[in-house]
Amino acid sequence: MGYISILDAQKVLSKSSLKSEYEEWLTTDEAAAYLRISVNALRICVHRGQVHGHKFGRRIRFKVGDLRELLSTKGA
Repeated sequence: MGYISILDAQKVLSKSSLKSEYEEWLTTDEAAAYLRISVNALRICVHRGQVHGHKFGRRIRFKVGDLRELLSTKGA
């Protein structure tokens, strides 16, 4: 696991044509790129309860809306 580029994260966000009907989910790598932090920093934030992740089996996914709201409330 590592970093993905900001452009790759933006491509993922722009691909969904059903954004208004369905909330888009991001992987840990994509969410970290969206927040411009490392994957490890994102995992620490989840563990501390600062970022809400949803578990699907052993995997964690993040709602784009939750991340957007986090950025707007934190002023980042």
